Formats: sequence, structure tokens, C-alpha cells
Amino acid sequence: MKSLATLIKLYRKRLDDKRLELLREEELLEELHKILARIREEMQSEKAVAEKSIPASYYFPAYIEQAVNTERRIESLIAEQQKKIETIQEEIAEEFSELKKYEILREIKQQAAVKEEERIEQMQLDEIATNSFLQGRKEN
Repeated sequence: MKSLATLIKLYRKRLDDKRLELLREEELLEELHKILARIREEMQSEKAVAEKSIPASYYFPAYIEQAVNTERRIESLIAEQQKKIETIQEEIAEEFSELKKYEILREIKQQAAVKEEERIEQMQLDEIATNSFLQGRKEN
């Protein structure tokens, strides 16, 4: 039973570690989405400035090209991050499944131990009752 308890602790620890990793990766994904939103807002702002200012309009095509490239890189990072998160979620599901197997096995073993104790106790009570009955018959 000790080795089973150790395995359960190990899988709980691994599951907790994976959950923390998932949390960090989800925070990173959220940050990437915020960066992407800021880039898009900035592009709209710069477009408005370029429409109002002739000197700014000369630099706008170069700016927008660079901004679109940055936007694409961020979108690519977001896609990679989402795949990474999916992988971690699958790993969490596997770890959880393994943990549950060991917890169920521990429960089955505990129930078997309780039943064995009850069986032994009943045998002892039966023996006491039998001895008492036989002793009562001898006295008569």
C-alpha cells in the first residue's frame, strides 16, 4: 500500500505541475493577444494620422508593412502557443487518468482489507459462540 500511496503522491504532484505550466502558458497566450490588439490599435491610429498629415502619409506605407509583418509574427506565435496549450491539456488529461486509476486501485485494496478484517472478526465471533455453546452443553 505504501508504494501505491507514493505513486498517487507522484501523480498528484505531476498533475499540479502540469496545471501550473498550463496556467503560465495561458497567461502568455493572453499577453500575446493583448500585444496583437495594441498593434492593431496602433495601426488604426497611425492610419488616421497619415490621412490627416501629408508628411506622415509618406512614411505610412513603410510603417504599415513593418506593422503587418509584426502582426503576422504575433499571430504565428499565438497559433504555436495554442498548440502548446492543447498539448499540455492532453498531458493533464493523461496524468489525471493515471491518478484516478491508482486512486481507484487504492480504494479497492482498502475495501478488500476491510472485508478481510470483517471476515476474520466474524470467524472469531463464530468460534467464541461455538465454544460457548459447547461449554454450555457440557455443563448440562
